[in-house]
Amino acid sequence: MKKIDLVYLWVDGADRKWRAKKNSALRAAKRPVTKFAACDARWDDNDELKYSLRSAEKFAPWINRIYIVTDGQRPKWLADSPRVTIVDHRDIVPKKYLPTFNSSMLELFLQNIPNLSEHFLFSNDDFFFGATAKPDFFFDKKGNPIVIAKQRYWNLDRPEDYTAARGLWFRTIRNAARLVRGAFGLTYNLSMKHAVEPMRKSYLADNFEQFEKEFLKTTATPFRENINIQRIVFPMLDNAKGRNTIVLNWRDGAARIIYDVRRDSRMRRILRGARWTFATIFGYIRYDSYDKNFFIIKFLNAYRPRIFCIHNISKRRLGAVTGFLKGMFPEKSAFEK
Repeated sequence: MKKIDLVYLWVDGADRKWRAKKNSALRAAKRPVTKFAACDARWDDNDELKYSLRSAEKFAPWINRIYIVTDGQRPKWLADSPRVTIVDHRDIVPKKYLPTFNSSMLELFLQNIPNLSEHFLFSNDDFFFGATAKPDFFFDKKGNPIVIAKQRYWNLDRPEDYTAARGLWFRTIRNAARLVRGAFGLTYNLSMKHAVEPMRKSYLADNFEQFEKEFLKTTATPFRENINIQRIVFPMLDNAKGRNTIVLNWRDGAARIIYDVRRDSRMRRILRGARWTFATIFGYIRYDSYDKNFFIIKFLNAYRPRIFCIHNISKRRLGAVTGFLKGMFPEKSAFEK
């Protein structure tokens, strides 16, 4: 791997022109849009991207170029840098699917970013590096991704209520698992962690070409919908094709815990749950990524994971979270004015 780029999705939800565009799209929506898909908090900007870039510079200085995918916007604090490129939605998404306010749809087209390296990391603006992370944390010796996920149990035979207002995120993950089961006969009992994700551009393009009809029919929507397919479909597909490794976000020793779909069983999930409980109680658990909002600052200080996410920041918690990020990343990055 000669180069590893970093890609962000970012939006300034306070921008008046952008808000007018979003509100117009809401009024024109052909189907009802849930609160989960349209709440203002989804697009709040609290300078998370600024601190995320500081964390990348501090803990992953080997990153090559940085691409910020956005909708005609630019962070006010962002300096001109030969390493940073602003990518407009129009540069990667066919015009007929724009405007969009659906990250699941944008993630279908990341491989279209001009000049993007074959190996890259994908991140939201509220994901951060919390400790030194070398390339081999994200890619194996063959250059294939090592993807962090959370173990779940999905009943994929249960009919989905696609009119339900709640449970959209889980429903879109089950949609992904059903597509993979239909194509490969494998049931992935997984969900994504909020973590920086390694990707390969050629694998994304291959998966999109293979399932383009299904992806566009279900996920090319202006806002998130119950019928969408969540991006976990890509590591599931790559795993089924033998070209990535899926690991859990925690470990109870030096070795990472690998998820093997062909050996997955109810008993194995119970035993792993017991391992996690014992490791937590007796204080020897380690987290490679952490994203639970409950007492998150306390646990981030305790665990110091390599990757963490602080999302859905309420106004009540904003001061504490901002203070924590300033304390952890006090120095300006080379990407700031």
